[in-house]
Amino acid sequence: MTHNKPPCSTIILAAGKGKRMRSELPKVLHLFKGKTMIDAVLDTTEELNSKPNIVIVGHKKDDVMQHLSKRKNILFAVQEEQKGTAHAVEQAEPFQNKLADTVCVLMGDVPLLKAETISHLLAHHHEKNAVVSILSACFENPFGYGRIVCNNKGDVLKIVEEKDCTDKERKIKKINSGIYCFQTSFLFDKIKTIENENKQAEFYLTDMVEIAVKEGKTVSEYTVANNIEVAGVNSAEDLRTLEEKN
Repeated sequence: MTHNKPPCSTIILAAGKGKRMRSELPKVLHLFKGKTMIDAVLDTTEELNSKPNIVIVGHKKDDVMQHLSKRKNILFAVQEEQKGTAHAVEQAEPFQNKLADTVCVLMGDVPLLKAETISHLLAHHHEKNAVVSILSACFENPFGYGRIVCNNKGDVLKIVEEKDCTDKERKIKKINSGIYCFQTSFLFDKIKTIENENKQAEFYLTDMVEIAVKEGKTVSEYTVANNIEVAGVNSAEDLRTLEEKN
């Protein structure tokens, strides 16, 4: 093992408009229990000793960058147009040589994710020698989430977004939280090959799973112990509900 290398780097997706928040404020700057959601996520990466942390900004990027200007170990990459999660992550490519061998992809609007959970995901990722590891959750009502499709042995085959699911796939209760660990070299080598032939015409990061499987590489998934950790905020109502529950 190389000395002095951080255990991981992170890429945090924080470019979205958050239209459903019905606010001029960028979504990740909304307060959750007294701190902004992006600060909650970055506090978690600090606990992990992750560096550098690349924040992908877009909508009102100057406000987000200004807000985070005093934080250490942060780099910014700009997603000018919102063309999907893979397109967002790809904006971090110029920093590839600064990243650790493993990179975690986190969301700027998931404020309850614990450092301990990411540590478990990382340990699982290394133990399985995977190129992609997914943080999954099991929901009784998985509506709206991408489903994790496995074979009879439980090996992950692909992730299918809700809008692209068949009736059979909609019945799957194991969902993708949108949080991943990647082997950094694999991520940036293959992300360019993703196409946007889906109902949203977006470049989905989830396609990395199928790319890995087709190449015979290992994809693993680790199920979060408490689903509330992966709850994302899409509206002011979501934010209130999450604060009340916690």
